[in-house]
Amino acid sequence: MDNRLSFDVYANISDPSCRVEHDRHDRRVTVTIGGSARETPLNLLQLWFKEPDTIKQLGQELITAGTKLAAQRESGEA
Repeated sequence: MDNRLSFDVYANISDPSCRVEHDRHDRRVTVTIGGSARETPLNLLQLWFKEPDTIKQLGQELITAGTKLAAQRESGEA
């Protein structure tokens, strides 16, 4: 197996849909991009997180990067 395999995922919150759920039973947070709870998904990415610190760090990094991207767009930079 090639461990250098990577994926680029581009998501818009509404297309495909993006859901974040806390599963109390499995003690994890699930991020699901694409598909629907009512259909067999054709395009689906699911991420599972069990470590709260990992989720907090990832969330903070997303907020920081999103803020930079918003500022770049507002300033008209390419």
